[in-house]
Amino acid sequence: MQLGSPARPHLYWVRPSVVAALTVLAAGCAAGTHDTGMSGVTGSVTATASAPPSTRATPQPSEPTEQADPTPSFTQRGRTRILRYGDVEVEATPRADGVLTTVTVRNTTGRRAGYEVAVSIGDGKDWVASFTFRLDALAPGATKSGTDTVGGPHLGPVPSAPKIYIDHVSNY
Repeated sequence: MQLGSPARPHLYWVRPSVVAALTVLAAGCAAGTHDTGMSGVTGSVTATASAPPSTRATPQPSEPTEQADPTPSFTQRGRTRILRYGDVEVEATPRADGVLTTVTVRNTTGRRAGYEVAVSIGDGKDWVASFTFRLDALAPGATKSGTDTVGGPHLGPVPSAPKIYIDHVSNY
């Protein structure tokens, strides 16, 4: 199925920079995991440089400058795993009934906006659960969070060190 096909119109919202950053994330995190099509998130990720300075286009004064893609960073606080990617933060805490997941978004658009953040939580092998958080009506500069339990024991044992994946982020 092609990106943005009529069966998945919500994929039109995926920014190419987010897709590129998540590709770097997947490539940089795959070391040390089983090849199951999912990358494990266990440490810091480094992004590759875009182009040598001599080949970069210099924006003209009338052209808007593009912002660089954010660099994902991973930390842990007790049993809670935390992924920060630009203005999005995802926390995942394993519990008996699933993975308590909190998504926090900061609105840096300069206008009132809503955000849709699709995340998947997994164990890097075969346990995967997905959820889409919708955070509506954020004023410029405001921060908003949404929390829900993702997955559960019906999928198998809940991962004790959950892997966090951001499937897409869009604003509206």
